[in-house]
Amino acid sequence: MAATMWLVCGFRSTRLFNAFNRGESPESILLDFPALERLSNVYGAIAFYLDNRARSDQYLAESERDFEPKGIALKDIHPERWERFQLEQAALAGSRI
Repeated sequence: MAATMWLVCGFRSTRLFNAFNRGESPESILLDFPALERLSNVYGAIAFYLDNRARSDQYLAESERDFEPKGIALKDIHPERWERFQLEQAALAGSRI
């Protein structure tokens, strides 16, 4: 688990850093994160990320690892529940057509 959690205006900085890495513009990021309130705050967060690139990228990698699936898959523990889930998903997909 990541040793620390970096926050930007109350939300995990990973969301903002990943948006920047996907190529989203600062203006677009501000629309997605109105809590930043001003474009200058978006640029400030991006500047922090760029000034601390190695540490920031390490933090992103650790955070991503924290969210990787762990443990035993449902289909291995409860195959009957897994099959019911699959049938329900198929029924939902069919009703959307």
